Amino acid sequence: MLHVSRRLWRLFYLRLGCVFLALVGQGIAQGPTLTTVSDTVYRADGSPAAGTILISWPAFTAASGATVAAGNNHVSLGTNGSFTAQLAPNSGATPADTVYTVTYQLSDGTVKTENWSIGTSSPETISQVRTLAGTTTQLAQAATQQYVNAQLATVVHLSGTETITGPKQFTVSPVLPTPSQSGQAVNKGYVDSAVTNSGSGNFVAKAGDTMTGPLTLPADPTAPQQAADKHYVDLSTTSKADLVSGRVPTVELGTGTANNAVCLHGDSTWGGCGTGSGSGLTPGMLAIKYATDFAWSQGPSNNLSTPGAQMVNLTQCPLGVTGSEPQYYIYISGTGTAEAALVTGGSCAGNSLPGTLQFTTVNAHPSGYAVGSASGGLQEALIAARFIPSNPAGTSQSGKVIVPPGELKLFARVSVRASNITVDFSGSIVECWMNDTCLFVGDVASSNSYSDITLVNPRGRPAVTNGVAPFIEVNAQKTRLFNVATRLPVTGGTFGSLVQVDDDQAFLLDGLDTTLGGGLRCDSTICAPAVYAPGPFNVFSAVGWLKNLNISLQCAGNGVDWESGNPF
Repeated sequence: MLHVSRRLWRLFYLRLGCVFLALVGQGIAQGPTLTTVSDTVYRADGSPAAGTILISWPAFTAASGATVAAGNNHVSLGTNGSFTAQLAPNSGATPADTVYTVTYQLSDGTVKTENWSIGTSSPETISQVRTLAGTTTQLAQAATQQYVNAQLATVVHLSGTETITGPKQFTVSPVLPTPSQSGQAVNKGYVDSAVTNSGSGNFVAKAGDTMTGPLTLPADPTAPQQAADKHYVDLSTTSKADLVSGRVPTVELGTGTANNAVCLHGDSTWGGCGTGSGSGLTPGMLAIKYATDFAWSQGPSNNLSTPGAQMVNLTQCPLGVTGSEPQYYIYISGTGTAEAALVTGGSCAGNSLPGTLQFTTVNAHPSGYAVGSASGGLQEALIAARFIPSNPAGTSQSGKVIVPPGELKLFARVSVRASNITVDFSGSIVECWMNDTCLFVGDVASSNSYSDITLVNPRGRPAVTNGVAPFIEVNAQKTRLFNVATRLPVTGGTFGSLVQVDDDQAFLLDGLDTTLGGGLRCDSTICAPAVYAPGPFNVFSAVGWLKNLNISLQCAGNGVDWESGNPF
Protein backbone atom coordinates (compact mmCIF):
# COMPACT_ATOMS: atom_id res chain seq x y z
CA MET A 1 0.00 0.00 0.00
CA LEU A 2 2.84 2.39 0.79
CA HIS A 3 4.37 2.04 -2.63
CA VAL A 4 1.08 2.62 -4.33
CA SER A 5 0.51 5.84 -2.32
CA ARG A 6 3.92 7.21 -3.26
CA ARG A 7 3.20 6.52 -6.90
CA LEU A 8 -0.11 8.43 -6.68
CA TRP A 9 1.55 11.46 -5.04
CA ARG A 10 4.22 11.53 -7.73
CA LEU A 11 1.54 11.58 -10.42
CA PHE A 12 -0.22 14.43 -8.59
CA TYR A 13 2.88 16.62 -8.46
CA LEU A 14 3.68 15.84 -12.10
CA ARG A 15 0.23 17.04 -13.16
CA LEU A 16 0.50 20.15 -10.94
CA GLY A 17 3.87 21.03 -12.54
CA CYS A 18 2.45 20.69 -16.03
CA VAL A 19 -0.43 23.01 -15.16
CA PHE A 20 2.01 25.57 -13.69
CA LEU A 21 4.24 25.50 -16.78
CA ALA A 22 1.23 25.91 -19.03
CA LEU A 23 0.08 28.95 -17.07
CA VAL A 24 3.60 30.47 -17.16
CA GLY A 25 3.80 29.80 -20.90
CA GLN A 26 0.52 31.60 -21.46
CA GLY A 27 1.78 34.54 -19.41
CA ILE A 28 5.01 34.75 -21.40
CA ALA A 29 3.28 34.43 -24.77
CA GLN A 30 0.73 37.14 -23.98
CA GLY A 31 1.99 40.57 -25.25
CA PRO A 32 0.90 44.07 -24.20
CA THR A 33 -2.59 45.24 -25.01
CA LEU A 34 -2.34 47.37 -28.16
CA THR A 35 -3.93 50.81 -28.67
CA THR A 36 -5.45 51.64 -32.04
CA VAL A 37 -4.41 55.02 -33.52
CA SER A 38 -6.91 55.98 -36.22
CA ASP A 39 -7.27 59.28 -38.07
CA THR A 40 -7.37 61.02 -41.49
CA VAL A 41 -4.31 62.94 -42.70
CA TYR A 42 -4.88 66.11 -44.77
CA ARG A 43 -2.62 68.55 -46.59
CA ALA A 44 -2.68 72.26 -45.78
CA ASP A 45 -5.04 72.94 -48.69
CA GLY A 46 -7.61 70.53 -47.24
CA SER A 47 -7.06 67.72 -49.72
CA PRO A 48 -6.48 64.16 -48.40
CA ALA A 49 -2.80 63.26 -48.12
CA ALA A 50 -1.14 60.28 -49.77
CA GLY A 51 2.14 58.62 -48.91
CA THR A 52 3.78 56.57 -46.17
CA ILE A 53 4.15 57.09 -42.39
CA LEU A 54 7.33 55.59 -40.86
CA ILE A 55 7.13 54.66 -37.15
CA SER A 56 10.15 53.66 -35.01
CA TRP A 57 10.63 53.15 -31.27
CA PRO A 58 13.34 52.20 -28.77
CA ALA A 59 13.09 49.25 -26.42
CA PHE A 60 10.89 50.00 -23.38
CA THR A 61 8.81 48.41 -20.68
CA ALA A 62 5.14 49.35 -20.80
CA ALA A 63 3.32 50.52 -17.66
CA SER A 64 1.60 47.13 -17.68
CA GLY A 65 4.99 45.44 -17.28
CA ALA A 66 5.14 44.10 -20.81
CA THR A 67 8.56 44.28 -22.45
CA VAL A 68 8.62 45.87 -25.94
CA ALA A 69 11.68 45.38 -28.13
CA ALA A 70 13.04 48.22 -30.34
CA GLY A 71 11.65 48.18 -33.85
CA ASN A 72 10.02 50.05 -36.68
CA ASN A 73 7.01 49.87 -38.96
CA HIS A 74 5.59 51.70 -41.95
CA VAL A 75 1.96 52.36 -42.79
CA SER A 76 0.70 53.51 -46.19
CA LEU A 77 -2.06 56.09 -46.08
CA GLY A 78 -5.28 54.64 -47.37
CA THR A 79 -7.91 56.11 -49.66
CA ASN A 80 -8.75 59.73 -48.79
CA GLY A 81 -5.80 59.94 -46.33
CA SER A 82 -7.04 57.31 -43.86
CA PHE A 83 -4.52 56.04 -41.30
CA THR A 84 -4.77 53.12 -38.82
CA ALA A 85 -2.03 51.50 -36.70
CA GLN A 86 -1.93 49.42 -33.50
CA LEU A 87 0.88 50.27 -31.10
CA ALA A 88 1.88 49.32 -27.57
CA PRO A 89 1.15 52.09 -25.02
CA ASN A 90 4.34 53.98 -24.09
CA SER A 91 2.71 56.48 -21.72
CA GLY A 92 4.28 55.87 -18.31
CA ALA A 93 6.78 53.45 -19.81
CA THR A 94 10.33 52.79 -18.60
CA PRO A 95 12.67 54.52 -19.37
CA ALA A 96 10.79 57.77 -18.83
CA ASP A 97 9.93 60.03 -21.75
CA THR A 98 9.98 57.12 -24.22
CA VAL A 99 8.33 58.27 -27.46
CA TYR A 100 7.49 56.88 -30.88
CA THR A 101 9.35 58.74 -33.68
CA VAL A 102 6.94 59.27 -36.59
CA THR A 103 8.01 60.54 -40.03
CA TYR A 104 5.51 61.59 -42.71
CA GLN A 105 6.77 60.98 -46.25
CA LEU A 106 3.99 62.33 -48.46
CA SER A 107 3.66 61.91 -52.22
CA ASP A 108 4.01 65.68 -52.86
CA GLY A 109 7.54 65.62 -51.38
CA THR A 110 6.58 66.78 -47.88
CA VAL A 111 8.69 65.22 -45.09
CA LYS A 112 7.82 65.91 -41.44
CA THR A 113 8.86 64.22 -38.17
CA GLU A 114 7.01 64.29 -34.85
CA ASN A 115 6.76 62.25 -31.61
CA TRP A 116 3.86 60.21 -30.25
CA SER A 117 2.93 59.17 -26.71
CA ILE A 118 0.36 56.33 -26.82
CA GLY A 119 -2.11 55.86 -23.98
CA THR A 120 -4.22 52.84 -23.08
CA SER A 121 -7.56 54.23 -24.28
CA SER A 122 -8.42 52.85 -27.69
CA PRO A 123 -8.92 54.25 -30.27
CA GLU A 124 -6.93 57.51 -30.19
CA THR A 125 -6.46 60.18 -32.86
CA ILE A 126 -3.12 61.56 -34.06
CA SER A 127 -3.78 64.90 -32.35
CA GLN A 128 -4.32 63.01 -29.04
CA VAL A 129 -1.01 61.13 -29.20
CA ARG A 130 1.18 63.91 -30.65
CA THR A 131 3.78 65.09 -28.09
CA LEU A 132 7.18 66.82 -27.84
CA ALA A 133 10.53 65.12 -27.37
CA GLY A 134 11.43 65.02 -23.69
CA THR A 135 7.84 64.69 -22.49
CA THR A 136 5.13 62.12 -22.95
CA THR A 137 2.30 64.58 -22.48
CA GLN A 138 0.11 65.71 -25.38
CA LEU A 139 0.76 69.11 -27.02
CA ALA A 140 -2.46 70.57 -25.69
CA GLN A 141 -1.28 70.14 -22.09
CA ALA A 142 0.69 72.71 -20.08
CA ALA A 143 4.49 72.68 -20.35
CA THR A 144 6.84 72.80 -17.35
CA GLN A 145 9.44 75.53 -16.86
CA GLN A 146 12.16 72.94 -17.26
CA TYR A 147 10.73 71.93 -20.66
CA VAL A 148 10.43 75.54 -21.87
CA ASN A 149 13.97 76.43 -20.77
CA ALA A 150 15.33 73.38 -22.57
CA GLN A 151 13.58 74.42 -25.80
CA LEU A 152 14.86 78.02 -25.57
CA ALA A 153 18.46 77.00 -24.98
CA THR A 154 19.19 76.72 -28.73
CA VAL A 155 17.47 79.89 -30.03
CA VAL A 156 18.79 83.42 -30.65
CA HIS A 157 17.77 85.82 -27.89
CA LEU A 158 16.96 89.53 -28.13
CA SER A 159 19.81 90.53 -25.80
CA GLY A 160 23.22 89.25 -24.91
CA THR A 161 26.24 88.16 -26.93
CA GLU A 162 25.65 84.98 -28.91
CA THR A 163 27.34 83.23 -31.87
CA ILE A 164 25.26 81.99 -34.82
CA THR A 165 26.86 78.93 -36.46
CA GLY A 166 25.03 78.68 -39.77
CA PRO A 167 23.16 80.64 -42.44
CA LYS A 168 19.94 82.41 -41.46
CA GLN A 169 17.32 83.59 -43.93
CA PHE A 170 15.01 86.49 -43.10
CA THR A 171 11.61 86.93 -44.73
CA VAL A 172 11.61 90.58 -43.56
CA SER A 173 14.75 92.72 -43.62
CA PRO A 174 16.16 93.17 -40.08
CA VAL A 175 16.76 96.68 -38.74
CA LEU A 176 20.47 97.21 -38.07
CA PRO A 177 22.21 100.01 -36.15
CA THR A 178 25.03 102.03 -37.71
CA PRO A 179 28.13 99.80 -37.75
CA SER A 180 31.22 100.77 -35.83
CA GLN A 181 33.56 97.84 -36.61
CA SER A 182 34.69 96.26 -39.87
CA GLY A 183 33.09 92.89 -39.18
CA GLN A 184 29.62 94.22 -38.42
CA ALA A 185 26.62 94.09 -40.75
CA VAL A 186 25.65 97.40 -42.40
CA ASN A 187 22.28 98.98 -43.08
CA LYS A 188 20.99 100.69 -46.23
CA GLY A 189 21.62 104.19 -44.94
CA TYR A 190 25.29 103.44 -44.31
CA VAL A 191 25.75 102.05 -47.86
CA ASP A 192 23.90 104.97 -49.50
CA SER A 193 26.05 107.45 -47.60
CA ALA A 194 29.25 105.64 -48.55
CA VAL A 195 28.58 105.80 -52.31
CA THR A 196 27.07 109.29 -52.62
CA ASN A 197 30.33 110.55 -54.13
CA SER A 198 30.04 108.07 -57.03
CA GLY A 199 31.36 109.62 -60.21
CA SER A 200 33.29 112.41 -58.49
CA GLY A 201 35.13 110.38 -55.90
CA ASN A 202 36.33 106.79 -55.74
CA PHE A 203 33.69 105.19 -57.96
CA VAL A 204 32.83 105.07 -61.67
CA ALA A 205 29.12 105.11 -62.54
CA LYS A 206 27.93 102.20 -64.74
CA ALA A 207 25.71 104.60 -66.67
CA GLY A 208 28.76 106.59 -67.82
CA ASP A 209 31.39 108.76 -66.20
CA THR A 210 34.51 110.83 -66.75
CA MET A 211 37.90 109.58 -65.56
CA THR A 212 40.71 112.03 -64.77
CA GLY A 213 43.51 109.48 -65.12
CA PRO A 214 44.50 106.60 -67.41
CA LEU A 215 42.78 103.21 -67.13
CA THR A 216 45.19 100.26 -67.14
CA LEU A 217 43.82 97.03 -68.61
CA PRO A 218 45.11 93.65 -67.39
CA ALA A 219 46.04 92.30 -70.85
CA ASP A 220 45.23 92.44 -74.57
CA PRO A 221 41.56 91.66 -75.32
CA THR A 222 40.55 88.08 -76.12
CA ALA A 223 36.81 88.57 -76.84
CA PRO A 224 35.17 90.85 -79.46
CA GLN A 225 33.39 93.09 -76.89
CA GLN A 226 36.40 93.66 -74.59
CA ALA A 227 38.21 97.00 -74.47
CA ALA A 228 41.52 97.17 -76.38
CA ASP A 229 44.70 98.70 -74.95
CA LYS A 230 47.33 100.70 -76.88
CA HIS A 231 49.61 97.69 -77.25
CA TYR A 232 46.91 95.65 -79.01
CA VAL A 233 45.99 98.49 -81.39
CA ASP A 234 49.61 99.26 -82.27
CA LEU A 235 50.34 95.60 -82.91
CA SER A 236 47.25 95.20 -85.10
CA THR A 237 48.08 98.12 -87.35
CA THR A 238 51.75 97.31 -88.02
CA SER A 239 50.82 95.13 -91.01
CA LYS A 240 48.22 97.53 -92.42
CA ALA A 241 48.79 100.18 -95.07
CA ASP A 242 48.41 103.84 -94.14
CA LEU A 243 46.00 106.21 -95.86
CA VAL A 244 47.45 109.70 -96.43
CA SER A 245 45.18 112.25 -98.13
CA GLY A 246 43.17 109.41 -99.61
CA ARG A 247 46.23 107.58 -101.00
CA VAL A 248 48.36 104.67 -99.87
CA PRO A 249 52.07 105.65 -99.74
CA THR A 250 54.09 104.09 -102.56
CA VAL A 251 56.50 102.40 -100.12
CA GLU A 252 53.57 100.45 -98.68
CA LEU A 253 52.17 99.12 -101.97
CA GLY A 254 54.16 95.89 -101.85
CA THR A 255 55.76 94.33 -104.89
CA GLY A 256 54.10 94.42 -108.30
CA THR A 257 52.89 96.85 -110.90
CA ALA A 258 49.30 97.98 -111.30
CA ASN A 259 47.64 97.41 -114.67
CA ASN A 260 44.18 96.66 -116.02
CA ALA A 261 44.50 92.97 -115.14
CA VAL A 262 45.68 92.99 -111.51
CA CYS A 263 44.66 94.71 -108.29
CA LEU A 264 46.31 95.30 -104.92
CA HIS A 265 45.02 92.76 -102.44
CA GLY A 266 44.49 93.39 -98.73
CA ASP A 267 47.61 91.37 -97.86
CA SER A 268 49.87 93.77 -99.84
CA THR A 269 50.18 91.42 -102.83
CA TRP A 270 49.04 91.96 -106.43
CA GLY A 271 46.69 89.57 -108.17
CA GLY A 272 43.55 89.16 -110.24
CA CYS A 273 40.73 91.59 -109.50
CA GLY A 274 37.50 90.25 -108.06
CA THR A 275 38.87 86.73 -107.57
CA GLY A 276 37.51 86.12 -104.12
CA SER A 277 39.32 86.08 -100.78
CA GLY A 278 42.11 88.63 -100.55
CA SER A 279 40.86 90.80 -103.43
CA GLY A 280 41.02 93.92 -101.30
CA LEU A 281 37.39 94.66 -102.20
CA THR A 282 34.34 93.96 -100.13
CA PRO A 283 31.67 91.83 -101.86
CA GLY A 284 29.39 94.87 -101.99
CA MET A 285 31.98 96.73 -104.12
CA LEU A 286 32.20 94.02 -106.76
CA ALA A 287 30.09 94.57 -109.88
CA ILE A 288 29.82 90.81 -110.32
CA LYS A 289 29.11 88.73 -107.25
CA TYR A 290 31.10 85.53 -106.78
CA ALA A 291 29.12 83.03 -104.73
CA THR A 292 32.05 81.67 -102.74
CA ASP A 293 32.97 85.20 -101.56
CA PHE A 294 29.76 85.18 -99.52
CA ALA A 295 30.27 81.89 -97.67
CA TRP A 296 30.32 82.54 -93.92
CA SER A 297 30.40 80.74 -90.60
CA GLN A 298 30.24 81.87 -86.97
CA GLY A 299 30.18 80.16 -83.56
CA PRO A 300 27.49 81.82 -81.43
CA SER A 301 27.27 81.04 -77.71
CA ASN A 302 23.46 80.70 -77.61
CA ASN A 303 22.13 77.44 -76.18
CA LEU A 304 20.82 75.12 -78.92
CA SER A 305 20.97 71.92 -76.84
CA THR A 306 17.16 71.52 -76.92
CA PRO A 307 15.40 71.25 -80.32
CA GLY A 308 12.72 73.84 -81.08
CA ALA A 309 12.42 77.59 -81.66
CA GLN A 310 15.87 79.23 -81.45
CA MET A 311 17.64 82.58 -81.75
CA VAL A 312 21.37 83.19 -82.20
CA ASN A 313 23.39 86.37 -81.89
CA LEU A 314 25.89 87.07 -84.68
CA THR A 315 28.86 89.35 -84.01
CA GLN A 316 28.23 90.76 -87.49
CA CYS A 317 25.63 89.97 -90.14
CA PRO A 318 27.54 89.44 -93.43
CA LEU A 319 26.19 90.71 -96.74
CA GLY A 320 23.20 88.64 -97.80
CA VAL A 321 22.47 87.42 -94.26
CA THR A 322 19.07 88.79 -93.26
CA GLY A 323 16.23 87.82 -90.96
CA SER A 324 13.51 89.15 -93.27
CA GLU A 325 14.31 87.16 -96.43
CA PRO A 326 11.73 84.50 -97.42
CA GLN A 327 13.20 81.07 -98.14
CA TYR A 328 16.58 81.86 -96.55
CA TYR A 329 18.28 78.90 -94.87
CA ILE A 330 21.29 78.56 -92.59
CA TYR A 331 23.32 75.43 -91.84
CA ILE A 332 24.07 74.26 -88.28
CA SER A 333 26.97 71.84 -87.90
CA GLY A 334 29.90 70.92 -85.68
CA THR A 335 27.94 69.29 -82.83
CA GLY A 336 24.85 67.09 -82.93
CA THR A 337 23.31 66.07 -86.24
CA ALA A 338 23.97 68.76 -88.86
CA GLU A 339 20.85 70.33 -90.37
CA ALA A 340 19.59 73.21 -92.47
CA ALA A 341 17.06 75.53 -90.82
CA LEU A 342 14.71 78.06 -92.40
CA VAL A 343 15.24 81.58 -91.01
CA THR A 344 11.92 82.95 -89.77
CA GLY A 345 13.00 86.30 -88.30
CA GLY A 346 15.71 88.28 -86.58
CA SER A 347 17.35 91.69 -86.68
CA CYS A 348 20.16 90.83 -89.14
CA ALA A 349 20.03 93.09 -92.21
CA GLY A 350 23.18 92.05 -94.11
CA ASN A 351 24.99 95.25 -93.11
CA SER A 352 28.00 93.79 -91.24
CA LEU A 353 26.53 94.95 -87.92
CA PRO A 354 25.66 92.68 -84.98
CA GLY A 355 22.23 91.09 -85.17
CA THR A 356 20.10 88.03 -84.55
CA LEU A 357 18.57 85.19 -86.57
CA GLN A 358 15.50 83.18 -85.55
CA PHE A 359 14.77 79.63 -86.72
CA THR A 360 13.56 76.22 -85.53
CA THR A 361 15.83 73.21 -85.10
CA VAL A 362 14.92 69.53 -85.30
CA ASN A 363 18.13 68.26 -83.67
CA ALA A 364 20.05 69.14 -80.51
CA HIS A 365 23.33 71.04 -80.94
CA PRO A 366 25.51 71.22 -77.79
CA SER A 367 28.08 73.97 -77.24
CA GLY A 368 30.71 74.26 -79.97
CA TYR A 369 28.36 74.27 -82.96
CA ALA A 370 28.80 76.54 -85.98
CA VAL A 371 26.16 78.48 -87.92
CA GLY A 372 26.81 79.41 -91.53
CA SER A 373 25.66 79.48 -95.13
CA ALA A 374 23.60 76.50 -96.26
CA SER A 375 24.63 77.11 -99.90
CA GLY A 376 28.36 77.85 -99.83
CA GLY A 377 27.54 81.56 -100.22
CA LEU A 378 25.31 81.26 -103.32
CA GLN A 379 22.05 82.32 -101.63
CA GLU A 380 23.80 85.21 -99.86
CA ALA A 381 25.35 86.39 -103.15
CA LEU A 382 21.92 86.34 -104.84
CA ILE A 383 20.47 88.47 -102.01
CA ALA A 384 23.39 90.91 -101.97
CA ALA A 385 23.38 91.34 -105.77
CA ARG A 386 19.86 92.73 -106.08
CA PHE A 387 18.40 96.18 -105.57
CA ILE A 388 14.96 97.79 -105.76
CA PRO A 389 14.72 100.44 -108.51
CA SER A 390 13.01 103.80 -108.00
CA ASN A 391 11.30 106.40 -110.20
CA PRO A 392 9.09 104.52 -110.57
CA ALA A 393 9.51 101.90 -107.85
CA GLY A 394 9.52 98.31 -109.01
CA THR A 395 10.32 94.78 -107.95
CA SER A 396 13.89 93.88 -107.07
CA GLN A 397 16.30 93.28 -109.92
CA SER A 398 19.93 92.33 -110.14
CA GLY A 399 23.00 91.90 -112.30
CA LYS A 400 25.19 88.81 -112.42
CA VAL A 401 26.22 86.14 -109.94
CA ILE A 402 28.96 83.65 -110.77
CA VAL A 403 29.48 80.25 -109.20
CA PRO A 404 33.23 79.62 -109.68
CA PRO A 405 34.42 76.26 -111.03
CA GLY A 406 34.34 73.50 -108.42
CA GLU A 407 31.88 71.42 -106.47
CA LEU A 408 29.37 73.50 -104.51
CA LYS A 409 27.39 71.71 -101.80
CA LEU A 410 23.85 72.97 -101.20
CA PHE A 411 22.17 71.78 -97.98
CA ALA A 412 18.93 73.70 -98.52
CA ARG A 413 16.87 75.23 -101.34
CA VAL A 414 18.45 78.22 -103.12
CA SER A 415 15.91 80.76 -104.40
CA VAL A 416 16.54 83.25 -107.23
CA ARG A 417 14.21 86.10 -106.27
CA ALA A 418 15.11 89.03 -108.54
CA SER A 419 14.37 90.12 -112.09
CA ASN A 420 16.96 90.75 -114.83
CA ILE A 421 19.57 88.51 -113.23
CA THR A 422 22.02 86.06 -114.77
CA VAL A 423 23.48 83.24 -112.71
CA ASP A 424 26.48 81.60 -114.36
CA PHE A 425 27.35 78.07 -113.19
CA SER A 426 30.00 77.44 -115.89
CA GLY A 427 32.56 74.89 -114.70
CA SER A 428 30.77 74.14 -111.44
CA ILE A 429 28.87 71.12 -110.15
CA VAL A 430 25.97 71.77 -107.79
CA GLU A 431 25.49 68.96 -105.26
CA CYS A 432 21.92 68.89 -103.92
CA TRP A 433 21.83 67.50 -100.34
CA MET A 434 18.22 68.43 -99.53
CA ASN A 435 14.92 66.60 -99.97
CA ASP A 436 13.52 69.69 -101.70
CA THR A 437 13.87 71.66 -104.93
CA CYS A 438 17.55 72.42 -105.34
CA LEU A 439 17.35 75.67 -107.38
CA PHE A 440 14.05 77.57 -107.31
CA VAL A 441 13.59 80.37 -109.86
CA GLY A 442 10.95 82.96 -108.93
CA ASP A 443 8.40 83.12 -106.15
CA VAL A 444 6.47 80.17 -104.70
CA ALA A 445 3.18 82.06 -104.47
CA SER A 446 3.14 84.07 -107.72
CA SER A 447 4.76 83.52 -111.10
CA ASN A 448 4.38 87.23 -111.92
CA SER A 449 6.68 88.51 -109.14
CA TYR A 450 9.91 88.18 -111.16
CA SER A 451 10.91 87.92 -114.83
CA ASP A 452 13.90 87.78 -117.18
CA ILE A 453 15.97 85.32 -115.16
CA THR A 454 18.75 83.41 -116.88
CA LEU A 455 20.69 80.37 -115.64
CA VAL A 456 23.80 79.43 -117.63
CA ASN A 457 25.32 75.94 -117.60
CA PRO A 458 23.80 74.61 -114.36
CA ARG A 459 24.98 71.06 -113.71
CA GLY A 460 23.33 69.14 -110.85
CA ARG A 461 24.31 66.07 -108.84
CA PRO A 462 21.56 64.46 -106.72
CA ALA A 463 22.65 63.39 -103.23
CA VAL A 464 19.35 62.37 -101.60
CA THR A 465 18.58 58.66 -101.86
CA ASN A 466 15.35 58.06 -103.82
CA GLY A 467 14.73 61.80 -104.03
CA VAL A 468 11.68 63.03 -105.95
CA ALA A 469 12.29 66.81 -105.94
CA PRO A 470 13.42 68.67 -109.09
CA PHE A 471 16.90 69.97 -109.74
CA ILE A 472 15.49 73.26 -111.09
CA GLU A 473 11.93 74.52 -110.53
CA VAL A 474 10.63 77.62 -112.35
CA ASN A 475 7.75 79.85 -111.25
CA ALA A 476 8.61 83.20 -112.88
CA GLN A 477 8.10 84.74 -116.33
CA LYS A 478 10.49 84.69 -119.30
CA THR A 479 12.97 82.33 -117.68
CA ARG A 480 15.86 81.11 -119.81
CA LEU A 481 17.88 77.99 -119.00
CA PHE A 482 20.96 77.29 -121.10
CA ASN A 483 22.80 73.97 -121.23
CA VAL A 484 21.32 72.17 -118.22
CA ALA A 485 23.30 69.03 -117.43
CA THR A 486 23.68 66.38 -114.76
CA ARG A 487 26.59 64.67 -113.09
CA LEU A 488 26.85 61.09 -111.84
CA PRO A 489 24.83 61.02 -108.61
CA VAL A 490 26.00 60.32 -105.09
CA THR A 491 25.22 56.64 -104.47
CA GLY A 492 21.44 56.20 -104.55
CA GLY A 493 20.77 59.89 -105.18
CA THR A 494 17.98 60.86 -107.60
CA PHE A 495 15.93 63.84 -108.81
CA GLY A 496 12.18 63.86 -109.47
CA SER A 497 12.92 65.84 -112.66
CA LEU A 498 15.75 67.91 -114.03
CA VAL A 499 13.56 70.90 -114.92
CA GLN A 500 10.05 71.55 -113.60
CA VAL A 501 8.13 74.47 -115.17
CA ASP A 502 5.17 75.60 -113.03
CA ASP A 503 3.55 78.70 -114.53
CA ASP A 504 6.12 80.42 -116.79
CA GLN A 505 4.27 81.30 -120.01
CA ALA A 506 7.41 82.42 -121.87
CA PHE A 507 9.85 79.69 -120.84
CA LEU A 508 12.95 78.73 -122.82
CA LEU A 509 15.09 75.65 -122.33
CA ASP A 510 17.99 75.73 -124.77
CA GLY A 511 20.21 72.73 -124.22
CA LEU A 512 19.74 69.70 -121.93
CA ASP A 513 22.25 66.86 -121.73
CA THR A 514 21.86 63.66 -119.66
CA THR A 515 24.86 61.76 -121.07
CA LEU A 516 27.04 62.47 -118.00
CA GLY A 517 24.49 60.88 -115.69
CA GLY A 518 20.71 60.97 -115.77
CA GLY A 519 20.15 61.07 -112.01
CA LEU A 520 16.39 60.55 -112.33
CA ARG A 521 14.38 58.21 -110.13
CA CYS A 522 12.87 55.41 -112.16
CA ASP A 523 11.58 52.36 -110.28
CA SER A 524 8.32 50.50 -109.65
CA THR A 525 6.97 53.52 -107.76
CA ILE A 526 7.87 56.39 -110.09
CA CYS A 527 9.70 56.91 -113.36
CA ALA A 528 10.52 60.63 -113.47
CA PRO A 529 10.76 62.78 -116.61
CA ALA A 530 13.68 64.99 -117.53
CA VAL A 531 11.32 67.94 -118.17
CA TYR A 532 8.01 68.27 -116.35
CA ALA A 533 5.16 70.83 -116.48
CA PRO A 534 2.64 69.70 -113.84
CA GLY A 535 -0.54 71.60 -114.70
CA PRO A 536 -3.50 71.65 -114.43
CA PHE A 537 -4.42 74.49 -116.74
CA ASN A 538 -5.23 77.82 -114.99
CA VAL A 539 -3.20 76.64 -111.99
CA PHE A 540 0.12 75.89 -113.68
CA SER A 541 -0.29 77.01 -117.31
CA ALA A 542 3.26 76.85 -118.59
CA VAL A 543 4.12 77.70 -122.21
CA GLY A 544 7.57 76.51 -123.20
CA TRP A 545 10.11 76.46 -126.02
CA LEU A 546 12.44 73.44 -125.79
CA LYS A 547 15.35 72.90 -128.14
CA ASN A 548 18.77 71.26 -128.39
CA LEU A 549 17.86 68.45 -125.99
CA ASN A 550 20.13 65.41 -125.73
CA ILE A 551 18.02 63.10 -123.59
CA SER A 552 19.37 59.56 -123.59
CA LEU A 553 18.22 57.89 -120.39
CA GLN A 554 18.35 54.24 -121.56
CA CYS A 555 15.15 53.22 -119.74
CA ALA A 556 16.25 55.12 -116.61
CA GLY A 557 13.65 57.88 -116.92
CA ASN A 558 11.21 59.61 -119.26
CA GLY A 559 11.80 62.52 -121.63
CA VAL A 560 9.20 65.34 -121.51
CA ASP A 561 5.94 65.22 -119.53
CA TRP A 562 4.04 68.46 -120.38
CA GLU A 563 0.65 68.51 -118.60
CA SER A 564 0.02 72.26 -118.34
CA GLY A 565 -2.64 72.35 -121.04
CA ASN A 566 -0.62 74.94 -123.01
CA PRO A 567 1.69 74.11 -125.92
CA PHE A 568 5.43 73.70 -125.97
